[in-house]
Amino acid sequence: MTAYRKTAICFAMIMMLALSLIACTPESSHTDTEPHNDYVSMVKCPVIKGEIASTFAVTGTVSASEQAIIFYKIEGIEDPAPFYDLMGKKVQCGDILYKDVAFTANGEIVNVAYSKNVVSVTLLDCSELYITSLISYDQYTQLDYSTPVTVIFDGDKYPAKIQSIGYTFENNMTQLQVACENDQFRPGLEVELCFTSDVRENGLYIPYEALFQNGDQPCVKILDADKIRTVNVVCGEIFESESDGHVWKYVELLSGVQDGDVVIFEVLEGSLGSHIYEEFIQ
Repeated sequence: MTAYRKTAICFAMIMMLALSLIACTPESSHTDTEPHNDYVSMVKCPVIKGEIASTFAVTGTVSASEQAIIFYKIEGIEDPAPFYDLMGKKVQCGDILYKDVAFTANGEIVNVAYSKNVVSVTLLDCSELYITSLISYDQYTQLDYSTPVTVIFDGDKYPAKIQSIGYTFENNMTQLQVACENDQFRPGLEVELCFTSDVRENGLYIPYEALFQNGDQPCVKILDADKIRTVNVVCGEIFESESDGHVWKYVELLSGVQDGDVVIFEVLEGSLGSHIYEEFIQ
C-alpha cells in the first residue's frame, strides 16, 4: 500500500483532546508471568474524526523563462559605486535606474558589473519563474489542472498552480510544471511540491500505538463500559506529525470502528503527545 503524506483538519474540540491515563486492568496485554514495567501505562483515546486529505510530494527545481532575466547597460559611467549599492535591492516596474533609464519589470537586482565605463545591471523578474518536476504515471493519474499544490521551501509553504502536465512518458515518468511567484526563489533552487490528490470527509483515525496484529489481521482494543473487546480493523494511510522534536504517528481506519468508540492501549509514559495536531506529514 502506498503511503501518502496527509493533512487532517479536525474539529476544534478534537484538536484540544488530551489522552487520559487509566489504571492497568486484568485485561491488560501483560500476563502475570511477564516482568512489570513501572513506566508502562494504559491509555484510552476516542477514535478521532475529521477531514482527511491524501497528498503526495515530489522534489522540484526552480527554473526561469527567457523573459525572467533582464539586462540594462548604461554607458559613460566613471564611478560605478552607486550601482553596486543596488545589489540585492527589490525594485518595481517604472523605478528609475539612472536618469531616463527605468526598470521595465518588478524584480530583484541580482548582478552589477562594470567595465570600460559601462555598467551592466541584471534584474530577475520573479513572475517569470516556474518549477519543474518529474512525476510517475501513478501520480499522473491523480492530477488535473485544478489539483491543489503547495510549494514547501525552508519550512515555509506557498500556494501554487499547475501550469502544464506532460503527456509523454519515459521510464514511467513525465514532466510537470508549476507556477509560483516568490521573490525568495532563484533558478536552480530545489523545493518540495505537495499535491492534494483526494479529500475524504469524516475520516476516522487513531494513534498508531493502538494498532496491533493478530497474525496477519490488524486489530484494536475497544473500551466498552467496563469491558475491553478486540475488533478487527481495515487500515488506510499512516500519518506522522512532528512537534518539538517528536514525531506522533497515527493510522486511518477504514472499517471496524465508529465515531464515539474509545480505544485502549499500552504506551511508555511520555511517548505520546497531549494534543491532536492539524498537520500530519508522511
